[in-house]
Amino acid sequence: MWLAVCYAHAVVNMVPPMCAPAPQPRCTAALMRPQQTEKKKLRKQIGEYLRKLKEIDAYGDTPCDDGCDEALLQLGLMRDEGLPLHVHVHTKVMISCAHRLQVVQGLFAELQAGGVENEASYAALLRAQVHSGDRAAAAATLHQLLKDGTYPVKLRTCAPLLLAACEAGDHLRAMRIWASVQQRGVIFTPREYGAMLRMLGRAGAGRQLWRLLGKLLGEHPTVSESQDSIPIQPHTNPIAPWAALESTRCVLACVLASPAYQMTNRPLASAGQ
Repeated sequence: MWLAVCYAHAVVNMVPPMCAPAPQPRCTAALMRPQQTEKKKLRKQIGEYLRKLKEIDAYGDTPCDDGCDEALLQLGLMRDEGLPLHVHVHTKVMISCAHRLQVVQGLFAELQAGGVENEASYAALLRAQVHSGDRAAAAATLHQLLKDGTYPVKLRTCAPLLLAACEAGDHLRAMRIWASVQQRGVIFTPREYGAMLRMLGRAGAGRQLWRLLGKLLGEHPTVSESQDSIPIQPHTNPIAPWAALESTRCVLACVLASPAYQMTNRPLASAGQ
């Protein structure tokens, strides 16, 4: 009865009755479709630029002027289209321009200003700093990354600086990097072990060398014992890590045979024999 009175009131007065439920806004798929279409178009445009940058990055591991210029050109075209800042695009350009530190620093600053930097962009910045020979700046960047703890530290982030420090005989810095990133869960490959062992061998640090060699043989058994379980990454040379280990064995043999080592580490040398 009450519903009939409400309906009659609405018909006569041509106004919605107070007892009728308020009309609900209709959020249909038709209203959402333009936004989804725009996002899909944006992802497709950015994906096309990422594909082109990936092709440039595939030229080789060594950055060159041609690759950097082409990457910067693609970034400029992307900006001309009004596309938003994208961390993966900037990082790809930073990798292609690793030999131009000022360019890389400028791109990284743009990512920081937009608040979208990530571990990969830090790794690209560190690579450029090491490539330019500025190990102090690279060490400061790695220290800041470790101090903040916002992003995970991966092998690709710290390996270039560690290898450069070992090659330069920067014993203290290399040992600090090794210890600090291992505490964050980084697992080193025979390549990094080999660089550390060669550095310790040249420095005559026998005890540290033997301790590290024990860890290496524990974490990375010989190829004959574990060749079936060695993960082979695409686009990498599976022989390279073991070649580094073989070169390390040669260095160890030379170090152990040197008169200076035998004089300073006579008890250790005799135990090793």
